[in-house]
Amino acid sequence: MTDPKEPENPFADTPARQTPVASEALAPAARAATASDATGAPGNPGWERVALEKLAFAALEEQRAARRWRTFVRLAWLVFLATVVWVVVHRGGPSNAVLTPHTALVEIKGEIASNGEASADVVLTAVRAAFEDEGALAVVLL
Repeated sequence: MTDPKEPENPFADTPARQTPVASEALAPAARAATASDATGAPGNPGWERVALEKLAFAALEEQRAARRWRTFVRLAWLVFLATVVWVVVHRGGPSNAVLTPHTALVEIKGEIASNGEASADVVLTAVRAAFEDEGALAVVLL
């Protein structure tokens, strides 16, 4: 009647009815066990693969973050260098090329002597440049 290896089920009416009920009850449990195999818990088959996948994806995320920071730092340096170059090239001082009407000023400091700071060559060069300036309406010697 019953197999000595199988325990007898006292709640079963007939052996034919016991088998389909047991397989129907085991099907959802088997599906749940298969789904829980991929949880990464040691002891479940396939946990090594899940652990390696997590490790690989974590490494990829770390590489992405490092790449983003590297790009940010490079762009920050580029903006800094561009700002420094702009400040050096465009000093806020007056421009040498004045196109608006103005009065040219030639300032003579010290005595006019051949070896002095205000020699005739220096003064004449400054006066000629003042007269050749297109925007100068007058020339003043100070």
